[in-house]
Amino acid sequence: MFSPGEGFSQIFKELGIKHIISYSNILPSIGEITDIIQHIPESHLIILPNNNNILHSCMAAGDQIDKEISIIPTANVLQGLTCFYGYSENEHVEANVINMKECQNLASSLFIFKSADKRKFGGSTLHKDDYFGLPDSTIYASDPDFDTALINSLARFPMEEFCNISLFYKNDAVLEKINAVEGAILERFPQLEIEVLFGGQHQAEVIISLE
Repeated sequence: MFSPGEGFSQIFKELGIKHIISYSNILPSIGEITDIIQHIPESHLIILPNNNNILHSCMAAGDQIDKEISIIPTANVLQGLTCFYGYSENEHVEANVINMKECQNLASSLFIFKSADKRKFGGSTLHKDDYFGLPDSTIYASDPDFDTALINSLARFPMEEFCNISLFYKNDAVLEKINAVEGAILERFPQLEIEVLFGGQHQAEVIISLE
């Protein structure tokens, strides 16, 4: 399991995941992944990259190792989390892989970033210190105000379909912003149950799961 932050690593440990590879802004290389996998005693591994940019390195590392490896192509850490809805210690590896893949897309994801400089992103222009919501490769909303960018990004989703929202924050400064906007989220989307958790990720200000 690959983890983008200390908070996510702790969550994975509590789920009973045995081997966690943490990364920051620098992604692990094929050689690093190969070395880690070689030193894991289990002969059959389920690997969740949790990042599209790590997936190919995992596949290349798997080709170099004499172990049975099942890679579930999780594009982000939230897909990695929902995969574990389908995991059972009582099932064989093959059954777990099937069940975990079925759970991979149970949550919709949104990432709130802060722009470091003025830039073009797709058809949008971002200014320095703009916050912007990104579910995949399309900006849903951007604004200098954190609250506005967050709520306007959420409004692009079919929010009536969701009952739960989990917000994984980067650091204490972002937690203060979330605490300040929590009331506005509930006012706009009163059906939601809100959970705020420490993610500790290095890039996104907030990683948001909608279920």
